[in-house]
Parts: sequence; C-alpha cells; structure tokens
Amino acid sequence: MGFPFKRVGSSPNFAGKDGGVFDKFTQYNATLDETMTTAMVPVDPITATGGTKATPGDGYIYHLFTSNGNLSISSGDASMDCLIVGGGGGGGYDRGGGGGAGGFRPETLSAVPGTHPVTLGAGGAGDTAPGNPTTGGTGGDTTFTFNSEGYVANGGGGGSGDSNTSGGVDSPGNGSGGGTTGSPLGGTPWPGGDGGAYGNDGGGSSDGQGTGAGGGGAGGVGGNGNGPQPTTTICNVGGNGATLPWIPTAYGVSGYFAGGGGGGGRNYPYPNTPSQNPSAPGGGGRGGQDSPTHTATAATANTGSGGGGGDGSHSGAGASGAQGIVLIRYSA
Repeated sequence: MGFPFKRVGSSPNFAGKDGGVFDKFTQYNATLDETMTTAMVPVDPITATGGTKATPGDGYIYHLFTSNGNLSISSGDASMDCLIVGGGGGGGYDRGGGGGAGGFRPETLSAVPGTHPVTLGAGGAGDTAPGNPTTGGTGGDTTFTFNSEGYVANGGGGGSGDSNTSGGVDSPGNGSGGGTTGSPLGGTPWPGGDGGAYGNDGGGSSDGQGTGAGGGGAGGVGGNGNGPQPTTTICNVGGNGATLPWIPTAYGVSGYFAGGGGGGGRNYPYPNTPSQNPSAPGGGGRGGQDSPTHTATAATANTGSGGGGGDGSHSGAGASGAQGIVLIRYSA
C-alpha cells in the first residue's frame, strides 16, 4: 500500500499547480526545506543610543544606565542581554542590620525599534535615629519598559534598627534587610526579612548580643549577628552579590552587583566575629563597630547594594544603599 494522498490547497509552501496532489514524503521535505530556509534568514544588527555606550573590543556593544533615560533603537532585531538591578536598602541604626540588595533580574530580549524608557530605583536612606524610622529605607524599584512591557527589579529591604521589634524589612523580589536584637543586651532576637524571587533573606540576630545581621544579597543570604560562635562562622557579613557570564569586570565591583550590607556591632573579644562586610562581592556597605571604632559605610555607587548597619555606640547611624542600574549588551 502506497503513501496516502492529501489535497494541498493553493499555497506558496508547496509548488503543485493550483495546490496539486502530493504524497506525504514530498510534503514533509517541502515543509522541512521551508523551515530550514526560514531559520537561515539572518537577523539585522542593532543600532541604538542611550546610557553610557561602550565597545570594549570583545565583539559586543554595552549600554550602562546610571541615570534615568531611554534606550533608543533605530534599527535591528537581534537579541539583547539585559540586567536590571533595583536600589539597595539602607542600614539600620545602632547595631543595625545591613540593608538588603536590590533585585537582580536578567533578561534576554529581541530588539524592537523605538524608544524604551529606563527608570532607576534610588538607594534607601540609612536609619539615623532610634525610632525614626526604626529601619533603614527601602530601595526604589528599577523599571525597563520594553515594547510596552515593564520589566521590574524591586528595591532591597531596609535593615532593622535598635528600636524596631519586627526585624529586617521583607521584600517581594530582592534581598531583604538584616535583623538585630534590641537594647538592653540579651533582648528578644529579631529575625531577618524574607527575600523574594530575585534575591535572598537577610540574616537574623539570634545570639542575644544586640548585634546587627547582614542584609541579603543577590548571590546569598545575609550572615547572622555575631557572638561566641564556631570559628567557621562568618558573622554580620552581607550576602554575596551576583554576576552573569557576559558581564565584564569593568562594571559593578569586578562584574558583581547587588551585595547585602554588613551588620553593625559592638566590641567583642571573639576573634572570629568581624562586625563588617570585608569580602562579600557586589558592593555592600561595611557595618559599623564601636570598638575598635569604624562607622558604617554606604554601598558602592551604582551597584544596587545595601548599606551597612550602624555601630553599637548608641548613636551609630546606618548607611545608605546604592542606586540600581540597567546594563544591556548586543553583538557589535
């Protein structure tokens, strides 16, 4: 029995006169040929302006937005790699938790000619006085509006301050703020906030020593508050930031963005309890400490990282988080 026949309507896909009659074998190969021909059609290269444009010689063109603006595409339909980072949260007051990192959202989009707005989320303010506002400020949302669709990376949660009994600030799509315990020493432990879809949880201060925990980062959770812990424990440290394989080291902090802020602390004799953020990549601020004295530091600019928590001197202000960014690349 031969192949069954099928009447094919008048179509440019099949070359029969007035549609013709073809067996399945002929129809399959005609369809395959059309698919392969379509797949081999080259995409048009992208021509665009906006942000700080760079061509570092690696075969790609980059656009870094550190202020609000537009990606204006005049031609092309090739794919683009995008990173959208929300603003980092501020650190808490007086042994405060570190601020959470802004959301770290990668996307791959096909270019569409037109004007595509970029709105960057601001960094959250550091908590500067007890009870006012009792946590570091939440970072702002960063939005890349592309072809009428808004791609959003939420801002990071603020770190808990000394007078805030609810702990670090939760956040819907990014790193959350770190918790702290209250004054006097031995107060009720307060948890870190819950991170979301594009970030991680803040640490909790569960040792009853009144120290701030690290804020959550894009690449990891924040460290818990310090105290007499095992020598393998790293405390108060903000969560690691994150990178992507295509991001050059010239951007962010050696290619990393969205690190959590370090928690603030007091003077402890334990050799393994650094009240700071000494090495977490991504740009999170360093937590303060009252002895030896160092104040909290702000997050590295334009990284979407969290600010450091204030020191334990009873007047230690939390530091500010960093503004978010949008980074785009496509083939040169």
